[in-house]
Amino acid sequence: MEILSVSLKNFKSHQDRHFEFQSGCNAICGENGAGKTSIIEAIAWTLFNHTDYSKDELVRKGAKNAQVTVVFISSLDGRSYRVKRSTGRGYELYDPQLNCKLDYSKSHDVTLWLKQHIGVDSETDLPKLFAEVIGIPQGTFTVDFLKRASDRKKVFDPILKVEEYKQAFAQSKELENYADERVKQLERDLVLYEERLKDWNDLQQQKRQIAAEIEREERELQTLDNELNKLQQRQNEIANIADKIQQVTSQLQDLDTQIFGDRQADKFRQESLQNSRLAVQICTDNKEGFCAYEKTESLLEELTSKETKKQELLRQREERQTLLFQRQTELNQLKVQLQGLQNARQEIEKLKSLVERQRSLELQQQEIEDEFREFQGYKLEQETVGDRLVTLQDNLNRLQKELNKLRKLEPIVEGISELEKNRNRYQEKLSRIEAAQQFSLELHQLIQLGEQKQELYISESRRVLAKLESLLDIKVQVQPILQMGASINAEILESLGQILTDISQQDSATQLEQQLQQLQGQLDRAYQCRARWTTLEDKRREELQLGQEIKQGRSRFFQLEAILKEESVLVKKREEVTSKLQALNNPRGKSQLLAQELQKATQVQAQFQQLQLGEQKIIQEIEGINTRLAGFADLEARMEEQRQLQQQHRSAYLNYLKHEDEAGKLPTLERELEEAIARLKSLEAQRLSLQTQQEELTKTYNPQQLLEIETDYNTKRNHQAQLDGSLPPKRQQLEQLNEQLANRQAVAEKRDRSISELAERKNVLQLIRDARQVYNQASPRITKFYLDEISREADKLFRELLDRQNVALEWTEDYEIIVQEDGHRRGFKSLSGGEQMCAALAVRLALLRILADIDVAFFDEPTTNMDRTRRRQLADAIANLKTFRQLFAIGHDDTFENMSNLIHVRRQ
Repeated sequence: MEILSVSLKNFKSHQDRHFEFQSGCNAICGENGAGKTSIIEAIAWTLFNHTDYSKDELVRKGAKNAQVTVVFISSLDGRSYRVKRSTGRGYELYDPQLNCKLDYSKSHDVTLWLKQHIGVDSETDLPKLFAEVIGIPQGTFTVDFLKRASDRKKVFDPILKVEEYKQAFAQSKELENYADERVKQLERDLVLYEERLKDWNDLQQQKRQIAAEIEREERELQTLDNELNKLQQRQNEIANIADKIQQVTSQLQDLDTQIFGDRQADKFRQESLQNSRLAVQICTDNKEGFCAYEKTESLLEELTSKETKKQELLRQREERQTLLFQRQTELNQLKVQLQGLQNARQEIEKLKSLVERQRSLELQQQEIEDEFREFQGYKLEQETVGDRLVTLQDNLNRLQKELNKLRKLEPIVEGISELEKNRNRYQEKLSRIEAAQQFSLELHQLIQLGEQKQELYISESRRVLAKLESLLDIKVQVQPILQMGASINAEILESLGQILTDISQQDSATQLEQQLQQLQGQLDRAYQCRARWTTLEDKRREELQLGQEIKQGRSRFFQLEAILKEESVLVKKREEVTSKLQALNNPRGKSQLLAQELQKATQVQAQFQQLQLGEQKIIQEIEGINTRLAGFADLEARMEEQRQLQQQHRSAYLNYLKHEDEAGKLPTLERELEEAIARLKSLEAQRLSLQTQQEELTKTYNPQQLLEIETDYNTKRNHQAQLDGSLPPKRQQLEQLNEQLANRQAVAEKRDRSISELAERKNVLQLIRDARQVYNQASPRITKFYLDEISREADKLFRELLDRQNVALEWTEDYEIIVQEDGHRRGFKSLSGGEQMCAALAVRLALLRILADIDVAFFDEPTTNMDRTRRRQLADAIANLKTFRQLFAIGHDDTFENMSNLIHVRRQ
């Protein structure tokens, strides 16, 4: 993402402002109270929904609402968008390329859209991300890193989303319990369904049997209906013939029919009577066998009841015998266990001396291991000392190279005084150049006056000397004085002449400035060399210190090497002790196991006694059952005897039942036959006269055939009535079976659905458990991953900010910043103010890079409480950051004026 511009209308102290930004570093400078921080607050409020103020506090005094418009390049598609937010109307999103307004107005939809185009996860808390990572408030860059470890975790755990995995693990426990309970409930339901479906196969078998019987009887009914219809049709045909005969001679037909009917009836009655008499004879012959069969059947029912009781007693005895066998088996096992416990006591006594020997050897082994750990410490120390020596030697070589370079700077440093004199001279020339013309005229006048006075002074001196020629002593004293005065005056005139000569020879001001700039450039380079040359003594002291450290390190290295030579003796000693321990084969462990077994002795003895009592009780119960079974000793023989008797009389019983109904009709048939014979005698007289006519009619009419049809018809009609009577109960029974099977089918469908659902629920439960396991294990792994990534990124940024390659930064698991330089590790609190700021800045930028993948950051007064040199260094370091697409730095002085894009904010 890259922010192109921001426009403010009535936002806090800004009335109507527009600011444009560039890639790289953007410095926002101005005096206090000019509204520099408000620009960043406007961007935070618009793009990240972050503000520490209420809506009324965002609005400029006297205005009704505030409005901010931000134009930025999307991280999603690389296109530019315009986001406008107002305290009154909310959000408006605009696509300049398509020249259209985007259909997003609700705050939730706008937030999701912004997260996509800013380049963060949809679950990211934008206000929190800005407040804690992207735009750290003024003066709080280093505060969080100075806190205690527990307080640092409260700050950075949410940023790294560590707590989210812990919360997910804890909160999903209720979901796992619910899924587990659902699985258990389905398993309980399946047990109930299976219990209700136990008789399903029996019901289906009954249904098939009843359905088959109904189908068979319905087919039989259909057949009877067809046959009865045919018989009825045949009867109608014979009736039609009779009607025709009756038409010829109605009276003859009636009389003949009556006689014929009576005769046929008599014949039928005689046959029936004969059959009934035969049946009576058969019943009389089989009466004794029938009674004997019924008596045998009654006795068999009584004996069967006793057999059932006997089988129950046998089953009870079998159960008791099985239980007795189990008790005896358990008693034998306990006997063996008790014997083993006794052997264990003896074995423990035997092992006591070996246990003491093992303890002594283990103490020796522990002492040897302690010595080995000391040797390991010596080895590590030797490795550390060796590494330290290599580092010190590298530093010494580097330092010696630097000292050689510094010594070469001494001639340049010595020439600084001459360069300064030349610079001062040029500066003096420049200072005189503006008044050169007027000053030149005044100097000419002054020289002329001096020359005139000098001539006057010489002539006057000569005159005075002439008057005092007689006074030799005075002349001798005064002449040198007079000569000195003339000489001084001549020197002054010469100096003034030289000045005039300089003025006359003076170059132009432009030429002098160029010469001065060249000289100043040489002087600046010389100053830089002197600044480096002044470190020569420090470097020499550092060289001496490094030499001493190398000497001490080598001494310690050889001392450790001598100590480590004794390790082979210790190895041999450890092997001897280990061999002895292996030969003992851990007697203490065996003794402890045996002691654990002995703790069960009381419990085993009590269990043994309880089983003995149970065994006696079972034996008594078996004896009682055997006593009761003795009363059924001859039961099977008696039952077999009755079955043989029943089989002997079975034929008589069946014959009696078969002819019993027919035999009961004999009195009725005898009475009906006597009445028919009397009626037939009265009709015989009439029959004689109608004989001729009867003979003619019998040619076309057969009464025997009609009788057979009627008999067959009646028989079938009776059978039809029986079937009609038996079918409704069977259909009702089938209906009940269908209803029961429908219920079972519904239960089976529920069972099948439950089986399917149970498999799904088990998969869901396993998925939940796997997810909870992942959440439980993810927190420390993800924290370590993030810390490793952030540490690497922060280490690179820290070196980039300090412009020093011999430093390293590490962000530990308790969020402590550790800086390593030249083999020395320092905590955050021991760093200087500038180092603390750079370290905190590096970690926060790394957080931004790793967690949010955002290459935009804001720095509000990052140089607070720094001196000018450190402010300049940090500003240069921020300006030189190449891993971020866009940076914003706020300052109220000229600290950041060297950045690529400088924005001056003035009061409105």
